[in-house]
Amino acid sequence: MAWGRSGVRVPLGPLKKMNSRKSNFELLRIVSIACIILYHSVWHSGVGYLGLNFNKILVDFLDMFGQLGVNCFMLISGYFLLESNFKWIKVIRISLEASFYILLGILCLKIFGDSTGIAIGWWLPKALFPILKEAYWFLTVYVLVYIFSPILKKTISVLSKKQLTMFLGLSLFVWSVWPTFLGLFTNETEGYVFYNRFIWGVIMFFLGAYIRKFVPKIFSKLKNTVFLFLISTGLILLPIFVINFFNIDISANYFWRPNSILMLIWSVSLFLLFRNWELKENKLINLLASTTLGIYLFHDGPIRYWLWLDIFKIRNYANLNYFGFYLLVVTVTIFLVGFGIDIGRKFLEKVFLDKFFDRIKIQKLLEKIDSYEEK
Repeated sequence: MAWGRSGVRVPLGPLKKMNSRKSNFELLRIVSIACIILYHSVWHSGVGYLGLNFNKILVDFLDMFGQLGVNCFMLISGYFLLESNFKWIKVIRISLEASFYILLGILCLKIFGDSTGIAIGWWLPKALFPILKEAYWFLTVYVLVYIFSPILKKTISVLSKKQLTMFLGLSLFVWSVWPTFLGLFTNETEGYVFYNRFIWGVIMFFLGAYIRKFVPKIFSKLKNTVFLFLISTGLILLPIFVINFFNIDISANYFWRPNSILMLIWSVSLFLLFRNWELKENKLINLLASTTLGIYLFHDGPIRYWLWLDIFKIRNYANLNYFGFYLLVVTVTIFLVGFGIDIGRKFLEKVFLDKFFDRIKIQKLLEKIDSYEEK
């Protein structure tokens, strides 16, 4: 997602304004969107296997990547939103960006054809109100968390370290540890104690902010977080092998959901790894990362099934030895195409939308509202 310091990268001026962005976190955004694309490539294409083989293990593992990327984006949001100010203009720009990609997706399908039978009538209302109509579930969660962020930040500021630790400990037990164990009986972890993705987004926000303020010294060393990430990756892979080889009556990718305890540990370990990686400023990384929202909106909008079933024909390659390599090529292709499109969108936004906003003085009006709310 054009995710920036606040968790979402929103165009507010020329590309040169990205120079102050930390390239280690920008690289994490790139890795996270790549994980999401890989996950979508096997999830939306419906790849499945009757027997056990290497590609089945690979697909079960890739099923984990989507929520890994989502959790990391929300951790980044909490980490940086803690030190930034809420702006209503960002909400408007994000909504307009989502509308642009929905309409672009519909146009692509109309021009190039679509064998998946997209429901235009289903997508058009979402183009008008993409956040409220939940065109992209993650975008709605992010924007809601962002809107509530001033209150969340105030809560964090008044809580002591002990109080915040107790709050996070209780929240993670109720919505992660407990559902992970109960879910073994129902094969899913998201149907317990009034859980929903917004609640989980808020928890990830608090956790990202907690890491910024109170991260233990043991997790401030790169070698320790590399070790933690390798161990957590092994813990993610182990159930996949065990469940597959012993044919246990539970999904091999059981821990894929964002709130499973293993996914939580894996996500936090990856976030800490990049946090501790002292990477010099890299303008190319920063530029690529600035388009990740556009890449997400582009590939997971109206064209999502057409992309996987008609263009890349993922199922046709599912049983080939080079299936994993093919998925990597597809991921890089989607990333680069989405990058090019989003650079073009940013240019159009600067030429037309920014001038329109200046003419109707909406940005100045919203800035006055923001300054009033901060008092």
